Amino acid sequence: MAHLTRRIDPFDRYCRGDCALEESYRAVVNAGARAYQLHTYLDLIEQYFGPQTRYLVYAHQLDALDGVGEPGRTVEKTLELIMVALGTTAITIPAYHGEVEVPLEMNIALLLLLDAPQSPDFVTHPARRPEQIGRIGKDVDWCFAQCLTCGREEIADAFAPMLAETHLA
Repeated sequence: MAHLTRRIDPFDRYCRGDCALEESYRAVVNAGARAYQLHTYLDLIEQYFGPQTRYLVYAHQLDALDGVGEPGRTVEKTLELIMVALGTTAITIPAYHGEVEVPLEMNIALLLLLDAPQSPDFVTHPARRPEQIGRIGKDVDWCFAQCLTCGREEIADAFAPMLAETHLA
């Protein structure tokens, strides 16, 4: 968590340049990217130390998030939404030359865009999701998914070698 909070906001790191998002998406991107990074870290913990250690680290993370007030609760709620999104199956879309598999990060991006109260595309009733998906700005979902992917890769690159080394020791 210290690694995440001492860095420039994910919105500023991942959502500029080729993948630019409007400022109105800052809160949902920051909460989503940070929560997805925590989830990635938990996956790494489980990979190297098992599910029981993952649970203990997760419980510790929740205690730490509770200690920082509203920003922590936002990340905690976002982490719960990410776990729901990751519980879905991969989506494939028919294309001219076969099928295209939509990355899991797209499932996460869409769920957060529609379910996170800080999102400009938030809908209060699940029945309105299909209609709202059509209203999401051009490439917003793909850009957000790319930001999530960048965040996941950053955490994996930073912590996988360290955890592997610790695990071997």
